[in-house]
Amino acid sequence: MPAWQTRLASLELFIAEEDQTIAGFIGFSLDGHIDLLFTAPGCARQGVASTLYATAEQRLRATGVRELHTEARLVAQAFFAGQGFSAEQAQTVVRDAVILPRMLMGKTLEPL
Repeated sequence: MPAWQTRLASLELFIAEEDQTIAGFIGFSLDGHIDLLFTAPGCARQGVASTLYATAEQRLRATGVRELHTEARLVAQAFFAGQGFSAEQAQTVVRDAVILPRMLMGKTLEPL
């Protein structure tokens, strides 16, 4: 729990709620890094992640950020590609002896 508290304290967070239950959340830093994006299983494919992402992108644009990046798990790569991100580099991380493949993805924001 302390590690999560530290991680979340350094991020901007937007939370989507449905019927007083968390439907999803996004955590990002003002340098353009999308760190966390989660949708509750019962809310999948209902636009929750897209709405959260669009809100975060709008906030980042307003602060002058022009480059976004994220480390997307395999199941999230198509979502980020649909938001205009490009795959940049395959990566592998190890957490508690579990190998997790992911993709470094980036997006350049065009000026408004």
